[in-house]
Amino acid sequence: MIERKCYSYGVWNKEEDYCTSCSVAISPLALDKEKEKKKQIEEANRKPPILEVYRRKAENSPHIIVRILYRMVYSFLLFMALIGAFLAWLTAIVNA
Repeated sequence: MIERKCYSYGVWNKEEDYCTSCSVAISPLALDKEKEKKKQIEEANRKPPILEVYRRKAENSPHIIVRILYRMVYSFLLFMALIGAFLAWLTAIVNA
């Protein structure tokens, strides 16, 4: 038999996930569930980064010039990342 002490009132509970007097989570599983719920709520309410907002606006812009410019910059950055990955791979192969 497992007895757990309530963190709020100090009441001992037998094999309960929540305190019988104040309904606060006292078992490790119930505490983990509450932490996960809080984390999900915080993530849902968090504002996206400002660069992400601008990126979405440029990607879905009604102006064709803005969309073309976005694609060109995105393609250039992707190409530079590929060159960097190739150089990292080449360095790893040479040193092996």
